[in-house]
Amino acid sequence: MTADIIVFHKAQSGQKAPELPIGYWSMNTCLRSIVISENSHSIPESLDSYQIYKSEEAFEFLLQVICGLHSPLIGETEVLGQFKEFVKSHRSDFSPALNTHIDQLLREAKKIRAQYLQNLGCTSYGSLLRKFIQGKETSMVFIGAGSLTADILPWCKKQKGKIQIFTRHPHKHTDMVDKERGVQVLGFDQMTDLEPGSVLVVAAPVRAQWLEDNLFLDDFVQIFDLRGESEQDSLRADQTLGLKLLFSHISDNKVKATALKGDVFSAIRHWAEELKLLERPRPFGWEDLWTYS
Repeated sequence: MTADIIVFHKAQSGQKAPELPIGYWSMNTCLRSIVISENSHSIPESLDSYQIYKSEEAFEFLLQVICGLHSPLIGETEVLGQFKEFVKSHRSDFSPALNTHIDQLLREAKKIRAQYLQNLGCTSYGSLLRKFIQGKETSMVFIGAGSLTADILPWCKKQKGKIQIFTRHPHKHTDMVDKERGVQVLGFDQMTDLEPGSVLVVAAPVRAQWLEDNLFLDDFVQIFDLRGESEQDSLRADQTLGLKLLFSHISDNKVKATALKGDVFSAIRHWAEELKLLERPRPFGWEDLWTYS
């Protein structure tokens, strides 16, 4: 029964998996930590700071998450894929009841995505850049290691090819280094012998003339100019996409996605209410459900 299910949640970038006793299963993404258990009678100390959802509310929350309603990109599919991998890894540990409810959850997620979350487009710079470069096995060069690069980087790591991030103070951004995925953080004085055919992302307030003096722009297959002053101080390279064009794409898509978000929450709430109804004790048997509903 769903009354035996409990979900713990903590939203935090880079959240590490907590230490857990047997019977607690953890799924971590780049934005959150989720723990599922069938033991609703005790809470490990490592989960004291987590939000708690029980019974139908637990499944309602999980459905919201795997449908991408709590993601920066509404309707994204990455977290659904992570959830499927999590379930695949722990199927044998779950009870038959939990496995049944998870199957229901995945079927409902498929229905909701098909009905509401198709063709929403991209609602973040990272997702939009990934859409533009998708399928290209190319290296990437970032100018700047600030918050904009940090937001975009997780999307770009999914592409093949090394990623070089150039900044004035590389020693301050060692947290961005990822040897496994080929991410380097280097100083501006190391911008030599760059691989031709790379994608360039300008995410620092540098002058166009400085870029043209320090980089051979014609060597880049695509340039994303995300400087706030890109309209007034534009690059002369033909393969450049400026901030204004990218922002117009994102704004249109966000309006569309936000308009649908309320409908999706309502659909998920309706599903959770039905689940709760089906779980109620029925002393007269299943037929009383239809008699009084």
